[in-house]
Amino acid sequence: MTIPKMSAKKSPGETSLSNTKISLSVLALILIGVTTPLCAQQVSARSLSLAEALDIARENNPSFLQSRNDESLSDWDVRQAYAALLPSASAGSGVSWQGPGEQQFGSLTLGDLGFGNQPSYYFSNYNIGLNYSIDWRTIKGPAQAKAQRGVTLAQIDLAEASLVSTVTNSYVEMLRQQEALRLAEQQLENSQFNLRLAQGQLEVGSVTP
Repeated sequence: MTIPKMSAKKSPGETSLSNTKISLSVLALILIGVTTPLCAQQVSARSLSLAEALDIARENNPSFLQSRNDESLSDWDVRQAYAALLPSASAGSGVSWQGPGEQQFGSLTLGDLGFGNQPSYYFSNYNIGLNYSIDWRTIKGPAQAKAQRGVTLAQIDLAEASLVSTVTNSYVEMLRQQEALRLAEQQLENSQFNLRLAQGQLEVGSVTP
């Protein structure tokens, strides 16, 4: 007597990577390279799509965040290079006060010369300075800074492409392992079902031992 076996059938949706989700929060920790307790608390044990895993990696991967920070530094270098082309200016002022009294010139005073006591005075002074110096290095500064910024942006794109590749490969591998686990569990369930069926038939005498 042939004992029937149950076969597993995959639905079309299970073959689509974009619609598939992994229900292991440890995947996100592996992908972003962060092992801090805080991050472990933030990534809950729920299903993660590939897009969600990529977003988590972009927001938490230390190496990629450092690369993105270099973009701000390169922007600052470009602004500094243009600022070096501008002239520098300076301004200053001062105030002084002279109280009333006799002014003495050698051994004589203003009174000896026929002048009375002088009143008090306020004195003020102002100055404005403008300086401009330029050389070949300063002229080429903006172009060099913009070229270096282009290199930095290319490195950021390369770092992101590498991160996406790593996340995607890890995601696919996790899917493969999940599918292998699901098939193994299904085979075990089928075997247990067949065993129970055979035992039931044995008990009613349908199968000769």
